[in-house]
Amino acid sequence: MARCKNCGKANRDGALFCQDCGRSVDGLVDSPGGAVVGSVGSTAAATSIPAAPAEPLLALRALPVGSIDSGGLPSDKPPANDERLHGLPQVASTDQAPCESCGASNPVSVSFCRSCGQNLNSKRQPQTKIACGHCGHPTPAGFMYCQHCGNRIIPEAASRPAPPRRGSNPPQAPVRPQAAASIPAAQRGPSAEPIVGRDKGLRGRVVLLRRDGSDGEVLTLSGESCDLGRTTHRCFADDPYLAARHVRLTPSLSGIKVRALDTVNGVFWQLREPHELQAGDVFFVGRELIRFELLLSDERDQPAVSEQGVRVLGSIPRESWGRLRQLTTAAVSRDIWHLSRSEILLGREEGDIVFPDDEFMSRRHALVSRVGGKVRLEDQNSSNGTYVRLRGDRDIQPGDVIRLGEQVLRYEP
Repeated sequence: MARCKNCGKANRDGALFCQDCGRSVDGLVDSPGGAVVGSVGSTAAATSIPAAPAEPLLALRALPVGSIDSGGLPSDKPPANDERLHGLPQVASTDQAPCESCGASNPVSVSFCRSCGQNLNSKRQPQTKIACGHCGHPTPAGFMYCQHCGNRIIPEAASRPAPPRRGSNPPQAPVRPQAAASIPAAQRGPSAEPIVGRDKGLRGRVVLLRRDGSDGEVLTLSGESCDLGRTTHRCFADDPYLAARHVRLTPSLSGIKVRALDTVNGVFWQLREPHELQAGDVFFVGRELIRFELLLSDERDQPAVSEQGVRVLGSIPRESWGRLRQLTTAAVSRDIWHLSRSEILLGREEGDIVFPDDEFMSRRHALVSRVGGKVRLEDQNSSNGTYVRLRGDRDIQPGDVIRLGEQVLRYEP
């Protein structure tokens, strides 16, 4: 047995190349069938490779299929393949495979030809491809991610062969490709789950409403998000109450999502149904900006006061549960109304609190009521509507109206 000096693999006597690593058993080979460099210390520059016996042994000769007749004797027909290639016996059996470079027979377990040193794996085992479970395109076996869509190769899909290309021979047993919907969700890639907004993007438009209620300029929405502000569109450039980027619109399931980017004046949305007020909520009626506040316990139950032994004279205090504070552009309060009744009507001509000089307020504009410990704000079918400042992100539907600065916008699909 000859042992390879490169990898230590034991080879049969007379083998020229190692069956495991493909290197010459005795040294380096310049070319297949060429001279072999002698061992260290040898004075000979090169020695010729002795030729193998011209006639192989009969014991190593295999009979071709169909050479046995009915009498059980070998047929006189010569074998289909030449048994003497490069001086080595050609053994034709199920465990042997010919080298496509020199034709010599090699066991299927070896990686390199024992005659010429050719790599047998690249020609013996063609590269197989698997079908991606997401897009169905073929990807070479051994890859963890699809080369077409970038999703992780699913184990179930890895066991299926790639679908044949047009013009190639169809497989004997066609495999029905597995639909992506039948793959368990736990094994799907991260991009298999739809992402709302990123896939469909913004759709529709916003229409600017003039002071008389007619439609003005139209802004078309597109992309993954859209910012509106004083520096984004020329129609907002002259509004001093707007920030450079005041509001951001992003897609949502119902329409678009509104997010206020400005913290000074914020964004307001028009009421379509009664809204439950919370302490600190700010709302618009006409051109009046009002903040709702709840009273603390010491403010609700104020005792009578005496000075120098004399009780102070004054109006009898009424039990109040809240108050409305009017906010001005000077960032100070002007009028304050304490709420003691269960319903308080705001309007230009009728109501508990009236604003006769506000031409944008309706005769009966809005109603603040207290029912079961909850406070509600409800529009009374006013011409210009009632608006409440957003506390966070809000989804608006087609037909909804928002207000930012002095701009009033209607969303349409």
